[in-house]
This record gives sequence, C-alpha cells and structure tokens, in this order.
Amino acid sequence: MASAEMPVEGRMFARVLSCAPDLFRGKNGQPDTQMYRVYMADARGRVGYVYSRAEYPTGSLLVLGLAERDGRLKLSVLGLAADAPQI
Repeated sequence: MASAEMPVEGRMFARVLSCAPDLFRGKNGQPDTQMYRVYMADARGRVGYVYSRAEYPTGSLLVLGLAERDGRLKLSVLGLAADAPQI
C-alpha cells in the first residue's frame, strides 16, 4: 500500500478512561519529552495504556491501529474519531 493511511479494517476504537502526563528524560544531551499515558479498557474490561505525545480528554473516542517499531507491532493512537459522541 503506497499510502501512509491505514485501511479501515486495520483500525480499532477505544474510549479514553484517563490521560496522565509522563516526562521522558532525554539521554546523551537530548531534551526531555513530554508524553502522556492514555488509559483505555479492552473488550473484557481490563485496563492498559499506550504512550502518546498528545493529551486526550477523558471520554473521547480514539482511533487505534498497529504500527511497526524496531521490528515489532505495537498499538498506536491514530487520532480522535471525528464523528464520535462524547460521554
């Protein structure tokens, strides 16, 4: 697929339960990076988080997808679902 956009069947959706700031300390003179832990629940109700550079409001619906990093597939936040109702 030439486009960087993920096909629709590769997308998932999840509601944000909470979003907590987390500072990543820079190494070897690199600047610190402000990141956020975005907490969501899976289909069984178990809670986990992914890191994001953006902060998302509680209750918002996120579009998630798989992204390759260092040869492994990881869950990645693609953005907010545009037409999602807020709770």
